[in-house]
Amino acid sequence: MTVIELLALLNEQGIAVSTEGSDLRVNAPSGTLTDELKALLVQHKSELLELLAKDPAEQTVAVQSILEGKSREALPLSFAQERLWFLDQLEPGNTHYNLPAAISITGALDSAALETALQQLVQRHEALRSVFATQNREPVVLRAEHLTLPLTQHDATVLTEEELQQKLTTLINVPFDLSSGPLLRAHLLIQGPGEHVLLLVAHHIIADGVSLSIVMREMAALYAVESGTDHSALPPLDAEYGDFAAWQREHLSGERLERELDYWRKQLDGAPLTLELPTDHPRPAGSKHTGGWARELFDEALL
Repeated sequence: MTVIELLALLNEQGIAVSTEGSDLRVNAPSGTLTDELKALLVQHKSELLELLAKDPAEQTVAVQSILEGKSREALPLSFAQERLWFLDQLEPGNTHYNLPAAISITGALDSAALETALQQLVQRHEALRSVFATQNREPVVLRAEHLTLPLTQHDATVLTEEELQQKLTTLINVPFDLSSGPLLRAHLLIQGPGEHVLLLVAHHIIADGVSLSIVMREMAALYAVESGTDHSALPPLDAEYGDFAAWQREHLSGERLERELDYWRKQLDGAPLTLELPTDHPRPAGSKHTGGWARELFDEALL
């Protein structure tokens, strides 16, 4: 593991590192600093101190080198991606658009084959190797030619079911940095011999619910090949998401785009700026993004 990959791993756990003279200062949430991470910190201490001694601009360049061979070509976003980029600019570090997919794995697991399958999956889909930079105040997509994505392992042998759910929630709600990435994280929680949970977390700007389910199926297929239980290779992709984004931008531009925008401006002319619902609580000053389920049975006459 390189020092850059270690920093990415620490960031996933919400662990911050800084310098204090010749010492390394570590600020970690309770339960996240495992013996394995402590050993890695000791192993890479001198490299971390050297990197953290650089000025912020140099640090950014160094950390972004985790995206090996990043494409210099700036590509367009789809309109959906641009919306998500705007929302991230509006509220940096929010986790409202973190998409999780978790599966329980029972039986013997070849973790090396699983990690190889993960790397093959990332190489197969350029969206999983993409970051979103800003050029001339406009968002652009940058793609890495290669990206080594760590499969972070967690000891969950002593966790109760409730504690396991809390651990998953914590891992899901770690913010992404759209400009540096990676925008996909992979975690393997080890509950015991023959009991694992695989968790993938992606930012919504590179995936949605449907595509994330496809990613999980493809990873299972790649793992089957790597572990020797199947020999059916995945067919090559007909197109990448970037191809769709380029087509969409070309299709909806110029007069056609203005015509569509003008239609909706007229439809929404005079519409209220806020949706006023007849609730029994006043609208709060700010959004809390908390939600829940409320269930109530209504009698037929009321319905």
